[in-house]
Amino acid sequence: MITILGGGIAGLSLAYYLSNKIPGKKIIILEKEKNLGGVCRYTHISDKLFPICYHHIMLSDKHTLKLVNDLCLEKELFWVKSTMSFYKSENYYTLSSVGDILSYPNLSYKDKAVLIVFILKCLFGFFDRIDYSIKARDFIIKKTNKRVYLEIFEPLLRFKFADLKDGIMAKWVIERIKVKEANSMFGFLRSGNGSIIDELEKNLRMRGVNIINNCLVKKINLSKNKSGNFVIDAVNNNGELNLYSNKIVSTFPWGEFIKLIKNPDEVGLNQFRNIKYTKAISVIINLKKKLNIPYWTNNLDSRFKIGGFFNYPSKSSLVYLAKYVSKFNKGDDDKIVSEFMKICKLKSSDIRDKRAYLIHNADPLPDNFYDLGQLNKLKKEGMFFVGINTLPFKTNLDSAIFSAKSAVKGLI
Repeated sequence: MITILGGGIAGLSLAYYLSNKIPGKKIIILEKEKNLGGVCRYTHISDKLFPICYHHIMLSDKHTLKLVNDLCLEKELFWVKSTMSFYKSENYYTLSSVGDILSYPNLSYKDKAVLIVFILKCLFGFFDRIDYSIKARDFIIKKTNKRVYLEIFEPLLRFKFADLKDGIMAKWVIERIKVKEANSMFGFLRSGNGSIIDELEKNLRMRGVNIINNCLVKKINLSKNKSGNFVIDAVNNNGELNLYSNKIVSTFPWGEFIKLIKNPDEVGLNQFRNIKYTKAISVIINLKKKLNIPYWTNNLDSRFKIGGFFNYPSKSSLVYLAKYVSKFNKGDDDKIVSEFMKICKLKSSDIRDKRAYLIHNADPLPDNFYDLGQLNKLKKEGMFFVGINTLPFKTNLDSAIFSAKSAVKGLI
């Protein structure tokens, strides 16, 4: 039996690929929430399935696109040309091209020149061998200057990592620039991107995969019993569960998983104990009319604490608001809604509906290098790890699906 811990996109896609390769194999998914999907779980708005956190598909997301085709959702897919914009002092600016940067009014021509050179060097691999210990702040200031860092990069890092921003590796910034999200085609499903989770669940249940919702894992014994099985203690609505599995796959955040096992240092996991995770506030606003604002906006205006907002490309007038924090404070969601209303000059009567979600483990913090090679010994015993936890520089939908596909060979 194969037990998958977590019913997010990584766990669901892994079960999908496994059931393709070994039909009839007993597969169990343990999910602590009522609904599947993890940070990709969805909510119903206007008869469509929208994820609680903003997600898009890129042309380079080959694993996601293949999964969309496999689930017969390709006819639902449409593409939007996107340009990232930046909000400051009641104006929107784009910085997607050399011309955009040269016309940006808040930097001198010298600053614009060093910014352009820095971006080009990132794109063409000049910094690919940079040491993991070098921090983004120090590196960017050295390669550009402090004005460029404070005007452009510091607000973006603050948006993504809040007050943990100064510990981020320069390697992460370089990799994000190379993805070129600032000027790309983004894909969406007409039925809502949450349709991927919905179709995966239907497909897996039809194949006989046992999905147990509202299931809290309490303890895992990594020392196999006489029958060669790991022992998992869990509890759900029907009471306590004792599961015996010869292979386990964890999609849990490292900190959560390590709390479930005894003596993590003995199995090479102690280095992951202190990995930090960002927390995110996601608010979906359903407006009575479509706003005439850019599709994707990052906030550079120090008067506002909101990180960014996304004008969702659908007939529904949806806007996603986002802010990353190191800890949640009461009323954070109301504050960013209020700020967004000020930015867009909205009234309360313009809002049809709003829904707020707190994401406790949004992304692993890329502040250090961890030796994932130490996990190979556990793989030989039958303990695997998949999801964004294993790919610190690519924490998106496609990387989670890719990690799941990569684990299949070792599990069959």
